[in-house]
Amino acid sequence: MTDCLSLETARSFAGPLATVFASLVAAGFAFAQYRVAKAQKDIAKSQSDIALEKLKSDLFGKRYEIYVTTKKLLERIINNACFEKQDSMFIRDSFIKMDEARFFFGVRIRWYLSQIEKTCNELFNLHAERNICNVDDRERWSGLADSLADKDALLQKFLRELPAKFEDELSFKKITQSS
Repeated sequence: MTDCLSLETARSFAGPLATVFASLVAAGFAFAQYRVAKAQKDIAKSQSDIALEKLKSDLFGKRYEIYVTTKKLLERIINNACFEKQDSMFIRDSFIKMDEARFFFGVRIRWYLSQIEKTCNELFNLHAERNICNVDDRERWSGLADSLADKDALLQKFLRELPAKFEDELSFKKITQSS
């Protein structure tokens, strides 16, 4: 009878024990799913951070390329006084690269670059005008020479100012700050 009673007692506790065991297993699975979900969230955050850093790096690269192109253009025009020997393809390509600033810089830098391009074009036009000017027309010839000197001086000023104008956009602080 004792054996029967203990067997019946065991049977009466089997249902609730199975329920408790099943609940513990389910809780274990739920905790495991929570840990997997948290790990996935951490990975997604890390990937997002990496993508943002890559974007910042790419943006810096594009901005720096525009800066270097502008600097080389100014140096080439200033150092090559002979208008006929200017490389028109280099100048055109430089203007195209400078025009890309609209995608990578704010209004201040875009305006500054437009002033450089405008001054370069004015200088080229003055050279072209001087080439067809009668050298015996001393007043016109002298006026063109003065205008050419003024434009050259302005381009030299742009070249000197260039690092300071781009400093805020290309500084280490700018590319490392959080968004």
